[in-house]
Amino acid sequence: MNEKLETTNQESDVTADLPEITFGDTEVGRAYLTPAGHQVEVIEVVPKSHAIVLTSKGKEMKILADKACRGPLPREIGAEGAEDITKPDAEPKEAPAKAARAPRMKRDIQVIPLGLLRETTCLLDAAVKASGIKSRSAFIRVALIEKLRAIGGADAKTAATALATEASA
Repeated sequence: MNEKLETTNQESDVTADLPEITFGDTEVGRAYLTPAGHQVEVIEVVPKSHAIVLTSKGKEMKILADKACRGPLPREIGAEGAEDITKPDAEPKEAPAKAARAPRMKRDIQVIPLGLLRETTCLLDAAVKASGIKSRSAFIRVALIEKLRAIGGADAKTAATALATEASA
């Protein structure tokens, strides 16, 4: 109990001395404190526009570049047995023993929106189920690989190979 209180006090001492900057001036891959005191990790910065940050709950947020923050947080505090306070939850967890896909860093994944009518989505889901493919995303990935290979050319072949490698990882 006292150890936890001591660590909290140590973190408070460190964060109290952090300079105030704006999110437009932050460094990708570093942790900062929002004005409300929440720790976020910067995953993208567009200096005069915005920064994309990852919250401690794993959600991405867009914050205007002129909004104030404190940091960057030090990567380590204390001397011996230093503790990393830059969000240990950001690292992928070990893969389960079964043949599951290896975990990836959230900041390495980009979700591509695909807008479809709900009726069309229902029809797509029925086709996916009938095909035996495990998910809508897996089905779309397979379709993309097949289409890229059909197109041909160096760029399409490279993209198809990358998608196929990602799917089997």
